[in-house]
Amino acid sequence: MTKTFQEYEHQTVPIAARKSLFSIAVIWSGFPMVMVGAFVGAQIINGLGFRRGMLAILIGNLLLAGYVAVLSAIAAKEGKSFGLSCRQLFGEWGGKLITFFLSGLVVGWFAVQTGLAGESVFKVLGLSQPVAILLVGGLFTLLATAGLRMLKPLSILSIGLFIFTAVVSLRLNFQHHTLAEIVAYQPSHSTSLALGVGVTLAISVFIDSGTLTADFTRWSKSPTQAVIASLSAFPIANTIPMLLGGIVAASLTAQDGNFAQLLNQLGPGFTLFAALFFVINCASVATHGLYNAAAGWGSLFNLPFQRLAVILGAVGTGLALAGITEFLVSWLSLLGIVVPGIGGAMIAWSVVGRGRFAPNALLISWGFSIFCSTLASVYAPEYSVAVIAIFSAFIAACVLLTCLPQKMATGEHVG
Repeated sequence: MTKTFQEYEHQTVPIAARKSLFSIAVIWSGFPMVMVGAFVGAQIINGLGFRRGMLAILIGNLLLAGYVAVLSAIAAKEGKSFGLSCRQLFGEWGGKLITFFLSGLVVGWFAVQTGLAGESVFKVLGLSQPVAILLVGGLFTLLATAGLRMLKPLSILSIGLFIFTAVVSLRLNFQHHTLAEIVAYQPSHSTSLALGVGVTLAISVFIDSGTLTADFTRWSKSPTQAVIASLSAFPIANTIPMLLGGIVAASLTAQDGNFAQLLNQLGPGFTLFAALFFVINCASVATHGLYNAAAGWGSLFNLPFQRLAVILGAVGTGLALAGITEFLVSWLSLLGIVVPGIGGAMIAWSVVGRGRFAPNALLISWGFSIFCSTLASVYAPEYSVAVIAIFSAFIAACVLLTCLPQKMATGEHVG
């Protein structure tokens, strides 16, 4: 394999191979500027009303922005994939466990996007739904095998279509609804949510891939560029679809947040365009997710990136056929409990770890965060379990890294 097509999943990305700020910013932005964000934004607004819902979306995205920015700076400094960095911090077995787990979770995101796109193709072309999902899954997998060099043009196309569709949809929406009506929207009592639940939903949409940010930002030329690139995604690109989904939900135009369906008012040509946009948008998320998965598992197994992408793409397509898209809310709840503590512990290490190898301290902190967020989800569901997970892991890791005796904090050093 030539250097041009090297993904560096087993080694540090050399400085000569690093990408421009524009490239990494576009690649990262093309991941969260997607319709799933609009669906989640609609759920938040439907449950909290427009004002409180937007507050939850803003809080969640600002917290996620800080979380991903710190992890991105670490990644650019090291130049290593999440899988390689994870083993340096959490030890050989702990790092492999976390990498295996998170990289497996993003296969679920590939499956969700494949299922959504397959449903769109099924409705427009009249194919049977299983056939549509198989075709879409095969296409998305093929795109992902091209690696990082495919993510940039796909992101540019997806972002361009998203902005065009959003502008047209908003114009159609405001022909019949005023901003005052939208801002005043309140849900019925039966659908109300707690503010903390809304914050968790806003964070959980991309907490998994946000934690895996090293797979993208290791290609940045400096930590500063990595942070700027990550901020283009969080809060900017991630907030926009949530806002749009919330606006059409509060207008009662599309309560599921699918603002693209407003284009149906303009005739069959725009209906076909909306379906094409939706598939391309799903393709952007699916290929990014499969890239994360293949890069992560590529650091664990002695298999080429492309072969892993094909294997994991087949697994994700199978999950889509099994109907994983029906469990989106449950999926986000699980991510909000289990994933954030990993990043919280890593951030604590960057603050007080002073380069120490202390895998036991970080693993204990992750476990503590799962315990705390699980308790909160059962006994205090009005609070954000994702925020509790991040801060409980951060605090626990700071305490353990400062107080735990060296041989209890470490274990056997990884070479």
